Amino acid sequence: MKFITSIAIATTAVAAVSAQTIAINDPNVGSIWKAGAENYLRWSGSCKTLGPRAKNVTVSLMKGPADRIGFVAKLGEIDCSSDNAVNAMMKVAADQAPGKYSLEIGTNPVSYSPIFDIINPSAVAPAPASQPDTPAPAQQQKDTSGAGALTAGSMVAAAGVAVAALQFIL
Repeated sequence: MKFITSIAIATTAVAAVSAQTIAINDPNVGSIWKAGAENYLRWSGSCKTLGPRAKNVTVSLMKGPADRIGFVAKLGEIDCSSDNAVNAMMKVAADQAPGKYSLEIGTNPVSYSPIFDIINPSAVAPAPASQPDTPAPAQQQKDTSGAGALTAGSMVAAAGVAVAALQFIL
């Protein structure tokens, strides 16, 4: 009987935790958000188990690999207390650097979006790296020493010796 009670408690605990997490559907892999504009955030599920806190859940812009993800900026708050309200608009700062980002939704446990791109049409493109002044390639000088001819002649002579030796053996 204790075993069944333990399983029931564990199942309830897992259900409570998973009920607090929402799945972020947009942005998704391949999504592009634009800096300085309102961008579409969509999720499924609800975090109503957070109680009153579910009405003001923080959405943060994050950057970095999964093992060292870092906070970039707070984008706003969402109300994920209902199964009906499953989208919101989030504005990315106009001066946000283009790159790969993800969202962190402050549910318990925290929910993350897939990595997506942010573009910034007004971002100044980095100047190309300046090339040091390189001298013009040196012109090849003609070999007038005859060494090239000597080498070619030596090869012909060696081939002749090899043919002669082969004939001698046969």
